[in-house]
Amino acid sequence: MLKNKRILKSVCAALCLIIVAAAVVGCAEKKTKDGRFDYFNSKMSKFVLISPDDYMGMVAKLPAAYLVTDETVQSYIDDQLFNNKIELNGGESQVDQPIRYGDTAYIFYEGFMDGVAFSGGSNMTNAPSNPYALSIGSGSFIDGFEEQLIGVVPNRTSQENRVKVEVTFPEVYPQSPDLAGKKAEFYVWVVRAVQYEIPELNDKTIKEILKYQPADKNATGLEAEYRAYVKKNLEAVNLPAIQSAAIEDLLDQLMDKVTFKKIPESELEYYHDTYMTQYRESMEKYSQIGYEFDDFDDFMCQYLGLPDGSDWETQVKDGYTDVIKKHMICHAIAQIEQIELTDEEYEAEIQYYIDQASYNGQTLTRADVVETLGEYTIRDNAMYSKICSMLYDNSTIIYE
Repeated sequence: MLKNKRILKSVCAALCLIIVAAAVVGCAEKKTKDGRFDYFNSKMSKFVLISPDDYMGMVAKLPAAYLVTDETVQSYIDDQLFNNKIELNGGESQVDQPIRYGDTAYIFYEGFMDGVAFSGGSNMTNAPSNPYALSIGSGSFIDGFEEQLIGVVPNRTSQENRVKVEVTFPEVYPQSPDLAGKKAEFYVWVVRAVQYEIPELNDKTIKEILKYQPADKNATGLEAEYRAYVKKNLEAVNLPAIQSAAIEDLLDQLMDKVTFKKIPESELEYYHDTYMTQYRESMEKYSQIGYEFDDFDDFMCQYLGLPDGSDWETQVKDGYTDVIKKHMICHAIAQIEQIELTDEEYEAEIQYYIDQASYNGQTLTRADVVETLGEYTIRDNAMYSKICSMLYDNSTIIYE
């Protein structure tokens, strides 16, 4: 069961650092020694109605984009070859040769919409001394921009005679939302270019550049073997995302299926207090670095990306209520299936936090984790992950 635990953390990572203590109301709600609602010792059937028919043999539907196809493999290999391109002519700049895929073009550009220059769309103020070095094929610029420079001869352009490039900004463009989905024309002066060669995919490239070592060092005709190797690795890389997405889908289905008889008030109060404390601390930090807010409501709308005056409180409450419901579901399943947490699983949960801290350049000891989260929270999160793993193991995934 633990084999999937690490990769399912993205599903419940947000829960792991905020569940510590709460007051519990009502005789049906048992408490831990620190006052939190005790999922392990409360009879969950009094809070949520769920049966094995609800959760066994479920089907998770995921986008086909999660699948590794031949096109995915080819795209990965193309990127690897591009990243290992070979500089030609000692890096000497060319001005009389057409720009090719892989070359680096040194350019000045100016963007217009409906004939009007737009903010951030030009580097002409740097001309003529500091052109932008654009690697053609890198995808650094908007789709279509780099492709339209292929074939352009630098010395046939100038500050007065620039080449026109027409593009459309993506429908989602976080860098400048005002430009999203809009058409633009760029006028580009190509000052010079450095030529590169993209390696061909052959046995020598696979071994010496892409660093693939076949079992048989004398083997030839390695392309098919290398493609299979790439596909296997990409599938392994995709697996955590697939499992997280599947778990999210399964839990969402269960949220719609089951009946919640009661949500522990103590949990609602705890999450409300915890979230508000964190939000107010965030507001203080942002204020200290120069951000200005009319009041806490203004901060929350900006922080959550909501229009001014929105009912942010309902959105926040809906969010943490869903978190509580998912915990209720998992603990109810654990009781139905008589699943208990082992000492090894408890220790593995602690080790997970230690490893995560190390990955982020921090050092935590076992005692640090237990002191920060508390034994109950660690057990709770470990059980949540264990049930998530069980749901995944007993489900079928369909890609659409």
